[in-house]
Amino acid sequence: MLREPRRLVAAFVTVVLGITFVALSMLLGDGLRATMRDRAAASVGTAATVLTVPSSDNKATGLPPAGLDAIRRLPGVTGVRGAARATTVQQVEGREETLVFSTLPQPEEYRLEAGALPARTGEIAVDATTARVRQLTVGQDIVVTPFTDAGPTALRVVGIVAVPNDPLAGSSTAYAVPDQVFAVSTTPGYDEVFVDGADPAALRDAVAAVPAVRDARLTVRTGQAEIDQRIQDYTHGLAELQGLILGFAVIALVAAALVITNTFTIVVAQRTRALALLRCVGATRRQVFRDVLGEALLVGGLGSLGGVLLGGVLAALAVRLSRGTTMELVAFTPSWWSLVVPLVAGIVLTVACALAPARAATRVSPMAALRPLEPAALRSRGGLLRAILGAVATAGGAALLVYGAVGHALVPGLAGGALSLVGVVMLGRWLVPACAAGLSRLTGRLGGLTGELAAENARRNPLRAAATASALVIGTTLVALMLVGAASGNRTATAELDRAFPVDAIAQPAATMSTATYDRMAHTTGVAAAARVPTAELKAASGGRDRTITAVALSPDAERVLRDDRVAAGLRDDTIVASPESGLVDGQRVTLRGPAGEVTVTAVVAGDRLNSVVTPATLHRIAPDATAAVWLRFAPGSDPAQVVEDVSRAAGTEAQVAGAAAQREQVTGMVDTMLAVVIGLLAVAVVIAVIGIGNTLSLSVLERTRESGLLRALGLTRGQLRGMLGWEAVVLAVIGTLLGIGLGIGYGVAGAYALLGGISTVLIVIPWGRLLAVAAVAVAAGWLASVVPGSAAARVSPAQALAEE
Repeated sequence: MLREPRRLVAAFVTVVLGITFVALSMLLGDGLRATMRDRAAASVGTAATVLTVPSSDNKATGLPPAGLDAIRRLPGVTGVRGAARATTVQQVEGREETLVFSTLPQPEEYRLEAGALPARTGEIAVDATTARVRQLTVGQDIVVTPFTDAGPTALRVVGIVAVPNDPLAGSSTAYAVPDQVFAVSTTPGYDEVFVDGADPAALRDAVAAVPAVRDARLTVRTGQAEIDQRIQDYTHGLAELQGLILGFAVIALVAAALVITNTFTIVVAQRTRALALLRCVGATRRQVFRDVLGEALLVGGLGSLGGVLLGGVLAALAVRLSRGTTMELVAFTPSWWSLVVPLVAGIVLTVACALAPARAATRVSPMAALRPLEPAALRSRGGLLRAILGAVATAGGAALLVYGAVGHALVPGLAGGALSLVGVVMLGRWLVPACAAGLSRLTGRLGGLTGELAAENARRNPLRAAATASALVIGTTLVALMLVGAASGNRTATAELDRAFPVDAIAQPAATMSTATYDRMAHTTGVAAAARVPTAELKAASGGRDRTITAVALSPDAERVLRDDRVAAGLRDDTIVASPESGLVDGQRVTLRGPAGEVTVTAVVAGDRLNSVVTPATLHRIAPDATAAVWLRFAPGSDPAQVVEDVSRAAGTEAQVAGAAAQREQVTGMVDTMLAVVIGLLAVAVVIAVIGIGNTLSLSVLERTRESGLLRALGLTRGQLRGMLGWEAVVLAVIGTLLGIGLGIGYGVAGAYALLGGISTVLIVIPWGRLLAVAAVAVAAGWLASVVPGSAAARVSPAQALAEE
């Protein structure tokens, strides 16, 4: 076979692609671990002892400055440094974003990019990524709101810094003097204290005995112990993430295995006469078996080596491209298993895929050299057993899948999906020819004679056609599953947000809003509807208990701005629609008291989390002077953050504008990002499947050289011959794509119910546009895979093709 290496090119390429995926995943895992180790060591530095606030102890507090002084006076202490952090909220383009405060880094830990470090309260320096994302510059004033009673705090940006080894760097971080950090912190004090000295163990014991340290309930470790703990904390979840990515690599390897097996099966079938001649001149069955496996070993070894090398190049490129980003990777030395495991995996996979074709090669009789070459047998001894096992796996997997969907059980659903997909692949040798027969009439109408011949060719060898289409079935199934699951999950999450926050934004005035301001807000670009909604604090008495509630008066005019009209379900003048969190009981009589009197109504407890809702007439009776907020609904396709910013500008100082529209956008953005990453990972399997289609056609061209010559002699033109192979590729691609999309839709729907059905009302969305795009790309790629084989077939003249070998 090595005399004709082009027959094994596809197997080689699929091994390279699959092993590249595996090697890259493992090498990037090494890089992340090395980066986390460096960051952990740099964050501790040369400290002999480190004090931290334990996250598991709710009573632990930061160390007060007096405690820092007490540690500084201990014998053997050569230096003490405290670090503190606090979380605040900053308004960015109309939405709330987190800004984490941290004390100033050490001189060797940062690189000043602009301005200077803060020297007093009221000043901050921000990390370079935050400055770029939030468009902050030196000299700019910002306002943050801490999670305390202090209220909004005005600060000035005086510097921009890069702190590569800070684990929070790039995560919206501001650096300030300790007093400023304490001023916005819910628990003033130092979260971390680094103590320098010569004897780490002795210092640890001495520091732990300081009264202020005991009172703050701080954890005290030696420097090395703290580094080890931080490495463990920083790398928590890394193994799971790497395992998830390797799961996609395994999917690519499964597709590669189908292509490799198909390649060796076809090549062995095509070399039946050559193998028979070898048997005639004395080659034993064992020698033939070793010959095939030796070629598989060589292909697997070279392909795996190429995959490891390519993975290494891509990992080095990733390290280079990460410079200056929030996740900058350090240069690292790969672990031996990250190089050996992919190499061994590729070799074992290729040899394992060649075992069955190698056994088939040993069954070639020497007499086959004296007989005319016939096409490979279409039957196999295990056909009946395969059909039974495939049917059982499909039916059993489907039952598990339904059980998981109905019972909202994810694990049984996943097991059922995997088992049924295996069953469908096992039944492929019967499904694919049946589908090809169904498509033959359509291809005949569209492609004429070449279309009919193409459909017939796809049916001639069911095993080959099934193996070729199965790789594409697996890839498109998983892509369709993710598209349907993501669309359904996104719609379900958005519906939950609509129930929890049924308006896009609320402008809450401090006093009565002027008509001019209301008109400006209502006519802001991007606002589809606006309504005044009176709001008041009321006392609610029921069941012998008084509570304070916020009640809004919802008029029919205001219902136009609602995203979820169930908010007003059951609302009448003698009812109050309340959330379960209000503490009211459905059907209970409630007395509402306001500044102007009281009224008794019946509670209707709904599933939303909006403020309690009454009619305008009810609220007017007990709170006629209630301040009216403005509820807003945004136009479809508008940018929520931009609309909130424009509305805030229109409101001026009369109202504070906030809303959930940006949250909906964030949910959609996160889902789309996750979907893009997953489909990008699955794309490797689809590419391998398309290579498999081109490989099958290329080997079929070699196998059907005389047949092609006969067709040319009977009048088939070069263009028609190329068209026949193109239609054959399209038929296989259409079958694989339609089966994959059909299965993917079913799996996506079942997965949505299994994952979300127990916590929410699932809303199924089938993204037909994206699914059609997937189908179009897969079919077009299949057709492109036929271009090279079709050109090769068309170049052979009829006389040359009909000549005896």
